[in-house]
Amino acid sequence: MLDTVNRYYAYKKLDRNYNISNKISLKDDFDEISPELQGKARNFEGRFTNPIVSYFAGAYHRETRGWELMQRGYHAPAGVMSLLQDRYTGHIASMRNIGMIAGGLVSSQATASLFYDYDTELIWYTEGPCPEIQLFKPLKFKYRKSYDQGTGTGPCSTAMPQTNDSFRQARDENEGIKRWKYNNLLFRAVLKDYDTNKERLHPVLTEYQNQLFRLADETNGEELCRQAQAINREYIGRALRLAGEGPLKAGMRFTRYWSKENEALVEKEDDGELKELYTRYLR
Repeated sequence: MLDTVNRYYAYKKLDRNYNISNKISLKDDFDEISPELQGKARNFEGRFTNPIVSYFAGAYHRETRGWELMQRGYHAPAGVMSLLQDRYTGHIASMRNIGMIAGGLVSSQATASLFYDYDTELIWYTEGPCPEIQLFKPLKFKYRKSYDQGTGTGPCSTAMPQTNDSFRQARDENEGIKRWKYNNLLFRAVLKDYDTNKERLHPVLTEYQNQLFRLADETNGEELCRQAQAINREYIGRALRLAGEGPLKAGMRFTRYWSKENEALVEKEDDGELKELYTRYLR
């Protein structure tokens, strides 16, 4: 566990799980600290943290909630997914939720969620905001020891960039961005009537997530990523139809915030297909 502030650092050797939440976490329990701070900082968090900012950003609440859930044994993949989806306050937009959604008095949210399963060596990732309504897809990276031995493989067996591979690198990056945008479209569509849509999507989400669990047990390599993306595309199509079209149904602050965000999203999109879908589902 490593905390850094500017050029200063503190670290702790871990022999069990640990939880952090967008704040400095090490207090006086560090194993080592920057030489400049030795004898001067007994509490790393206390030395550098603005407690007022951290409080209103919900960091203390998310950290405490994370510890609470981890102590209950949320360690298997399905349990970790549930932990990342946690919205224990009951409010849609609250910085105190681990599964943060913007639109409250203080607003921020996750761009995407992921975790690594050490037993299977799989990364499970959403590739989009709001893990409550996104699928966690399996991914495995494989790298060779050096470029001299050939290229390694990354997600979907994308080759590691070489000096003569800039076109492929740009293409793969653009494909990844487009996949994120489709996941984000689903999130924005569900937000129009969040609790109702979440319940409506729950059986469909469970169905497709179970498909991905089975896929991870039966498939590997490039085929794993290809099929996982195909399952995700099918899920997004069904989920969008369930969420449907129509106006935002929420409180004034939440509606004003997301109406403005959706208008900006539509205006700056230059992909014709996506712009049409944004207009259809978000206006």
